[in-house]
Amino acid sequence: MHKRIDIVEVLQSADAVSVSDGERIEHHIRDLLTRESRVEVSLGSLEMATTAFVNAMVIPLYESFDAAELDARVAFVGTEESDQIRISRARERGIERRVNPPRDDPRNGQAATL
Repeated sequence: MHKRIDIVEVLQSADAVSVSDGERIEHHIRDLLTRESRVEVSLGSLEMATTAFVNAMVIPLYESFDAAELDARVAFVGTEESDQIRISRARERGIERRVNPPRDDPRNGQAATL
């Protein structure tokens, strides 16, 4: 079974601009992943999605979870080319941080289990 997150509905705004906006969506994704096999994250109704928002939404997920499993279970839909580029860059940054975490990171590169 899968669940869809409409970012505009969650944020009550067509603009996703802040780190805190991204963190809210990231927490929703994490919560749904504990109960659902797949999660769709809809960016389709957004008028604006900043890099700060995308980074806060995507990087922590890929820092925490196995990339292949996350790719299989989370789909970003209704994206424009610029959104796809930002998501891809944030994904790569998250994977890199999971593999090579900052020295003060308590996870020590261990992926969480979905």
